[in-house]
Amino acid sequence: MRLIFILLLILIIAFSCVAPKDLTLKVNNKPINHNCPNIDYMIIAPRLNFNDWLPDFNKMINDIPQEVSSNQIGMSTKDEIKQEYWCFPSARPFVQIDTSISLKNSNEIIGLWRIKCCRTIQYKDSVSFKDSTFHRTSKLIKNDDSDDVLAHFTDSKLKLYVKTKDSKVYQRKISRHYKILNGRYLLIYNKLRTTSGTAFTGITKDNLLIWNQYSVYMDTYYYNFKRWLTNTNQMIFEKIE
Repeated sequence: MRLIFILLLILIIAFSCVAPKDLTLKVNNKPINHNCPNIDYMIIAPRLNFNDWLPDFNKMINDIPQEVSSNQIGMSTKDEIKQEYWCFPSARPFVQIDTSISLKNSNEIIGLWRIKCCRTIQYKDSVSFKDSTFHRTSKLIKNDDSDDVLAHFTDSKLKLYVKTKDSKVYQRKISRHYKILNGRYLLIYNKLRTTSGTAFTGITKDNLLIWNQYSVYMDTYYYNFKRWLTNTNQMIFEKIE
């Protein structure tokens, strides 16, 4: 009797983590469109000259809400040669989602979305203090199309379901409360109702949901050279309904 109870409990827990049929029926047997846009799609960044870079960057980060700013914890080190700083997740990357696709209403995100693109992109800006010249590069670090991901937003809750290549069902991986601030900051809360992560989001005119989480690294070689690195963990979703 005890064994039957344990088995039933295991089954209840297992099936409670499977995506509801009414969601999966909308995508089953339909191929994923993995046609990713270029890596500079819908981004903004400071102008590449010595007089404009810092003012542009300060303008980009001047609307960070207090709730977001208070969760920023960075680390730094320095020695006789250089100073380093890094932060993850960061709300102050020098490359960000274009503000033109910020949500005018938080309800725009409600619905079912399916993954189109999952990748990591690195952007690097550097400046030489000797000749005041800036350089920028961007490159794709990783492109992962192995899993099928569904994001289901209600008015207050986010659920993520993942189906791996070796699986026939979508398993629930995340069930969290969320909030959108200033139309672009996506705050996700853990079970204790404290922020467990900050991301940037926006919806394009083609109904693509962009979800970026950033890590930043900066190093300064005194009086010679400065470099900013932003790694973008990006998911792009297509609207299902």
